[in-house]
Amino acid sequence: AKISEEDGQESQTGVVVVPERWLSNIPAVVDMGDAEKRALLKVEDKRKMQGERHEKLVYEELSKYFENKEEEVAIIHSAYILEPDLEKRKEKSGYEKDFLVINKTLQYILNVE
Repeated sequence: AKISEEDGQESQTGVVVVPERWLSNIPAVVDMGDAEKRALLKVEDKRKMQGERHEKLVYEELSKYFENKEEEVAIIHSAYILEPDLEKRKEKSGYEKDFLVINKTLQYILNVE
């Protein structure tokens, strides 16, 4: 699927994924299948890694799902959204969203946690 010609982006595909490749939040583990590196992780990081596996699967499946659709879609992984209320922002500046799917064709924004 092509992005609308009136957008001046005829050569782009209908799906834009940001970032283009999976990026782990645990930089020590590039390949999650690397048992030697997994053994060196702290217990807390091992728990995080379990969540990372699920996020990676969702990342891959979302990308694959929209690949052949005739829709204009942006998929943003690990978006950081600022707290809109300035008083509340003093306590917590914002929120990390695992995935934001913005579908221009069907006019919706989907938050996937």
